[in-house]
Amino acid sequence: MPRNPLLFIVDPSEIKVPQIPDIGDPTVTVWCDRRGVLGAVSHIVDKEYWLHILGVASFKLDFFRNVVLAVPWTGAISEVIKDEFQSTVWPTFLQIQGFEVLHASAVIGARGVVAFCAPSETGKSTLAYGLGLCGYPVWADDTVVIDFLPHSIQTVGLPFFVRLRSSSALHYGYLETEVAGGRVRCEGYRMEKALPITAICLLQRAQTLPDNQVVMIERLNAREALVRVLDHSIYFGRQDQRRKRRMMQQYLSLVDQVPVFEVRVTNGLEKLPSVLNEVEQRILSG
Repeated sequence: MPRNPLLFIVDPSEIKVPQIPDIGDPTVTVWCDRRGVLGAVSHIVDKEYWLHILGVASFKLDFFRNVVLAVPWTGAISEVIKDEFQSTVWPTFLQIQGFEVLHASAVIGARGVVAFCAPSETGKSTLAYGLGLCGYPVWADDTVVIDFLPHSIQTVGLPFFVRLRSSSALHYGYLETEVAGGRVRCEGYRMEKALPITAICLLQRAQTLPDNQVVMIERLNAREALVRVLDHSIYFGRQDQRRKRRMMQQYLSLVDQVPVFEVRVTNGLEKLPSVLNEVEQRILSG
């Protein structure tokens, strides 16, 4: 199965782009951020798969030719289009074909990849970057693609950038002059194309924890893990009932074979070293 679609940015005059659909249409999938702000919509028009990332481009996913055609919105620049293709469209292209995708960052632990799922601005990139400095290479930032093989479950290595918000970047020693647009963008690097996934962590931030703890880690049972992990799944749509059944079967297999942990951390970058140490000792090192 092709995993590396080619991106072509085309002039709007060269291709007919469907109108942005009504978000109330049940056949349309709505993509919103944690504040509920609409960011993208996806739908199928005349058997064509379209993902519209608002303000950036409308992407046509062509599986027959293994290409993605991007039609820029007015004012969009090519670098932003390429970034959205790499971080969002490419993983979605694979999800439609049978892979699963989690909204997560990930690092390589002692036995394989550990994913950290969380909504945006929770700190998953900050945590992954810090663990990278501790000797656990960053595997992914923002999306983790999962491949279900006959006898194993693996994560697929895709190109990525680690994006640190300004406060995290300054904490890690970046200069204010290096922070552009409120964040730092660091290109990721890896040699492996695929590795087994050995744990999933669901990050939650808390003002305080019992007994003044900085971090609490608890393994979830499979039933609770399924519901919680599905909250972080990324998918083009759920209208295809056969694909929906396969998605549920694969996530059932995932939580049955891979341990899922709830990781609650208290706010404050000054507490990050203690969080990194606890995650390393409890999850990554063994």
